[in-house]
Amino acid sequence: MNTKGCPVLGRLHDPATSNIQGHVNFVAQQLTGDCAPDARSFAFFKSLEGTAKNGVFSFEIPANAIKADGEFRLCSMAALASRQPVIMPDDCIRVTVKAGNGNNNGNNNGNGKADFGSCKEPTIEFGQGFDNRKETLFRPVNRDLFNHGSAQNIAIITQFICDRICDTCKAPQATQDLCSKATAAAASKTAKTGAQANAFNAVFGINTNFAVIQPIDDQGRPVGGNGGNGNNAGNTKTKSSGKKTRTLTITVTSTADCPEPTA
Repeated sequence: MNTKGCPVLGRLHDPATSNIQGHVNFVAQQLTGDCAPDARSFAFFKSLEGTAKNGVFSFEIPANAIKADGEFRLCSMAALASRQPVIMPDDCIRVTVKAGNGNNNGNNNGNGKADFGSCKEPTIEFGQGFDNRKETLFRPVNRDLFNHGSAQNIAIITQFICDRICDTCKAPQATQDLCSKATAAAASKTAKTGAQANAFNAVFGINTNFAVIQPIDDQGRPVGGNGGNGNNAGNTKTKSSGKKTRTLTITVTSTADCPEPTA
């Protein structure tokens, strides 16, 4: 409040960086038919504040937040720190939620939980700034068990992980074969993009969304496309947990003229 007792309007941006000062809200609402849902009714809401990591915010929707199967709308909404709306389009995507299979990986290839011997799941991440380098790189997430520096070539990381699974983790042959399959899946995607990390992780039932990250060369310049879907609401990263999960499948639905929700 100012000295006149009036709310102080938020500054539109930081003069030093031209960045908007504020936050983004994320909301999930169930859809019933073609009409927009009531803004006062939602299944999940989260305010994203703080600093993004490599340009991406990451969070999980609790398993008990989505209590029913069906179609949902996921939207992101930007606002200033003073809660004033930012004049820009909000992004929404529609997804179909179906009950998961109850195991800890929720994968779509029927592998079940892999036995990693004395180690844990070998997730690979993709991002910029690893080891103080300018370019986007790959590296193991768990560097206590898979202690290797970052690399532009994902094959360097996958080979190290597969060797580690065999000689150090003492994982069974089935898991070693699965690692070879994951390596082949990564090699089938566009080189030096987050899609390669997603493909490797998916074979182990680990769902990640590194494809939304823009590839950067060693001079700090963007390279090609990022393989994302262009929606801010889709720029979230999901990962497996030991809890029962639900599977999200993006679908395309039609729209229709609908009445505005009544107050």
